[in-house]
Amino acid sequence: MPRPKRKTRPCSGQPQKGATIICLEGASAAGKTTLSHAIAARTGAAVIAEVWALFGRPSPEPPLWYLEKQVERWRFALKSAEKHGLAILDGDPFQPLWYGWAYGFSEPHTLSTVTSFYRNAIAAGSLAFPDRYILLAVGEPELMARSERRAVNPLRLLEHLADWLGTTPPEPQGSG
Repeated sequence: MPRPKRKTRPCSGQPQKGATIICLEGASAAGKTTLSHAIAARTGAAVIAEVWALFGRPSPEPPLWYLEKQVERWRFALKSAEKHGLAILDGDPFQPLWYGWAYGFSEPHTLSTVTSFYRNAIAAGSLAFPDRYILLAVGEPELMARSERRAVNPLRLLEHLADWLGTTPPEPQGSG
């Protein structure tokens, strides 16, 4: 007698068939968040924000907190992709691997700690690579100009990119 098909996705860290997880990555002020929200507005997908925007930072911060929150972002992306067919990660869940390298893997995120954490998370099926990466590149003069505008009025960049994409910029959240 054949086994009945499972109605739920096995815990593999991968989205179910027909569901896609994309990741937008690039320098700060490259437009990741703006493009994420523009794609979401057109597709109905959810945007999974970066760690610092999604979670309140504890004090003191436990040594593996940031890495664990990357895995939690991945779980959010899986659930969203299963529900909507698409999830958008605003930033790479594997960012500590390459960002740490750029800054010397300082404590508590040494190279051995980060690689061991990710190796175990992948082996356990709690993390996987997104289906697609979209890398946003901006020339240095434009990047510097965006960063300066962001410091004065971050909505100017959102309005400019939203206009370019033909969408409405997201409403500001909170004040002060």
